[in-house]
Amino acid sequence: MIRAYADNSSLDFNILRYFSIYGPGQRPDMAYSKFISAIYNDEVIELYGDGKQSRTNTYISDCIDATMMILENGVGKTIYNVSGNEEVEISTAISILEEILDKKAKVNLSQSRIGDQFLTKGNINKLKQDTGFEPKIGIYQGLKNQVDFFLSSAAK
Repeated sequence: MIRAYADNSSLDFNILRYFSIYGPGQRPDMAYSKFISAIYNDEVIELYGDGKQSRTNTYISDCIDATMMILENGVGKTIYNVSGNEEVEISTAISILEEILDKKAKVNLSQSRIGDQFLTKGNINKLKQDTGFEPKIGIYQGLKNQVDFFLSSAAK
């Protein structure tokens, strides 16, 4: 709809498609927040599927950087994917959280739900080309930052 309107007007736009945003302050209903809380509190993680589902997670500060770079250098009337570079399986993310929290996760595997995506992967080549964007925070450091935030909030 935006593109159709823009084609017939002077409207300039950029559409940003963010992929699996995580980091400190993530909503408590999102996967990594749920996993961190469950591991910390010795609760069961209900994992739908076999844990091989993968994502190219995007750390929150990388989202902010990409957004600012698009505002400053983006090409008009363009759709940009905003994503990290690392494709990470959910089981790997849980293993990283176990290491950071120094606790074993209790995981119950359940059948995949209808509509669950096995892979979400953002191709950021256009974003890199137009703005020079490069994600800075990898999955280990990003999850560590999120755990540290969780632990500092849990202590209050």
